[in-house]
Formats: sequence, structure tokens, C-alpha cells
Amino acid sequence: MRLALAQMNSVVGDLGGNRDGILELLAQSREPGADLVLFPELAVTGYPPEDLLLRPAFVRADDPKPAYPAPAEVRAAFLKLLDRPKVLFNVNIEETKRDVWPSRKETLQTTGIVFAFVAVMAIFLWLIDAGLLWAVRLLMGQSES
Repeated sequence: MRLALAQMNSVVGDLGGNRDGILELLAQSREPGADLVLFPELAVTGYPPEDLLLRPAFVRADDPKPAYPAPAEVRAAFLKLLDRPKVLFNVNIEETKRDVWPSRKETLQTTGIVFAFVAVMAIFLWLIDAGLLWAVRLLMGQSES
């Protein structure tokens, strides 16, 4: 089986233009003899189509003549999925509307951890510096009495 990977820049909401791009890439992949062509996620609608999927006119936008060389079952399954956009995509849109802020307790805990880390690192680096200074003086014969 020969596989082709299709890379394209879909435009969000441009079903006709994206369809034409897909058909062009399908035609190009036939020349080298590809048996299967893989397209990017949401190549038909463009990425991300979030708000457009909530519009019934966009969801039901369907060309009377099939533009994709796919079996009727695949086309029917795809249209069935598009009939349920609120179930599939409302969660993502609701997530973007929610603001989550840390509580005062979490803020104080994080601040305390950061200060403790800075203090430990300062002591660690001071010890490394003092150790290196002692080693250099020892090697140069300038040890303190």
C-alpha cells in the first residue's frame, strides 16, 4: 500500500476553497500511485472552526453534488457527526470563557516556595564559590594560615 501525506493550509469556513484544495492534492497524489491520502485535521472546515460550528447554516452547508470521492456511508456518517456540534464542541468554548485564579492560600504557598528556593540556591552558590576559591588558593600555594 502506498501512502501519501497531504499538507495544506485550510481557511476557516471556506468549504468550497478547502474542497478544491483537497481535490487538487488528491489528483496530485494519484500520479505517484498513492492508495491512501492523509489530510490534516479539519482540512474541510479549517482549524479551529469553533464558533462556526454553532451556526446551523454553516453546519448544514452542503453541496448538492458530492465533491469527495467517498462512499455514501462515509458521507452520511460525517453529516451525522455535524448534526451534533453542541455536544462535541461546546465544552471547548465554555472552557475559554472560564477564568481560574489561584486562591490567596495558593498564592502565599507558591510565594513561600519561590523564596525558599532562592535562599537555598543563594547558599548553594555561595558554598560553591567559597569551595572553588579555597581550591584555587590551595593549588597556587596561597593557602591561609
